[in-house]
Amino acid sequence: MPRNSSSFRQGEILLLELPFTDYLGKKLRPVLVASSNELNGISNDLIVLKIT
Repeated sequence: MPRNSSSFRQGEILLLELPFTDYLGKKLRPVLVASSNELNGISNDLIVLKIT
């Protein structure tokens, strides 16, 4: 069951399916939640950074 962005906390590490650069496939990759907890509470968008 998907969670809304308000249930994610800044600094949390998640696994998301990210597309390849040619958009022909995708792979499960770790990301870091960069958006603030305040923004997560009022927005449906989530700002994340890829961890490589």
